[in-house]
Amino acid sequence: MAGQFVASPTYDVETSSDVWDAIGFAMAVGAATALVISLLRIREVGVESVRKWVLQADIDDGAAAGTTTAERRRIRELERECRELRRANAILRSASGFFAATLDRPHSALIGRTACGCVT
Repeated sequence: MAGQFVASPTYDVETSSDVWDAIGFAMAVGAATALVISLLRIREVGVESVRKWVLQADIDDGAAAGTTTAERRRIRELERECRELRRANAILRSASGFFAATLDRPHSALIGRTACGCVT
């Protein structure tokens, strides 16, 4: 639990940080679980949210197995980049198909016409 605080998308940074500090203090002095839960109720933060924060802090510290916050962030970036590349490839694939089809078509508008455009 000595890990660095990671902000939650559900709670604002100030609330999350205050709760994180209060829980760290309560654990340091050996407070009872009931006291910690009452602190959470006062700040209107769910017990499950804090459980996940503590677990993630343990993972980030190396005390528990799992994907660290930095690794999760990098995975999200790579997934976003992959989606963008797949989209760009799909656009290029359809554009190349369009231009290939245009080149393969006979130019019927020019067949049987002279340079001035008269029909022969």
